[in-house]
Amino acid sequence: MKQDDRRKDSRVIFTTTIDLCFHDETINNCRTRDLSCKGVFIPGLVHRPIGNKCRLVIRLTNSKSDLQIEVKGQIARKTNDGCAFHFDEMDLDSFQHLKNIVYFNSNSPDQLNEEFFETPPDETFTPE
Repeated sequence: MKQDDRRKDSRVIFTTTIDLCFHDETINNCRTRDLSCKGVFIPGLVHRPIGNKCRLVIRLTNSKSDLQIEVKGQIARKTNDGCAFHFDEMDLDSFQHLKNIVYFNSNSPDQLNEEFFETPPDETFTPE
């Protein structure tokens, strides 16, 4: 089975700017390729090892708003053209924003209803 086939969450093509804050380096203004409620793919980032943890700041900026979603994550997979990050921790508002992004950018939003689960009552959410 290919590694991509094991994904359980829906990804959508979504391009935005993201900052990656590792313990020894901050990489600003990276571009995303796709996004899910549980992770993001960053093309061009190939020099960091799998398992490397960081804080990710996803920027959702347009002419009417300047929203930032902050999550904690780690590099889960590498390819020749970039890295896939798994989100380890986020607050409930960030999770709700990600859910909306995935839902409204999906080709089949009705199928997503089965994937989305109830929002946990805690202030900090760990996606499984």
